[in-house]
Amino acid sequence: MNRRPEQNGMTRPNIELDDFYSLLDPKVVEKIKATSKESLDRIANDVNHIQYDIEGAQNIMKLLK
Repeated sequence: MNRRPEQNGMTRPNIELDDFYSLLDPKVVEKIKATSKESLDRIANDVNHIQYDIEGAQNIMKLLK
């Protein structure tokens, strides 16, 4: 696993997709690989929106402290 520097000086592992797949049941991996690019893009977009909302809520919580 490669490591890349983060802004705070700490590093975190760069996990490759094959590393992730090795942790899953082979049948699950096949279903993931069979998912269309459009569906994967939609899921990634949904996750990005949720992450944005969570970060916004965390920032609000920090301001209220």
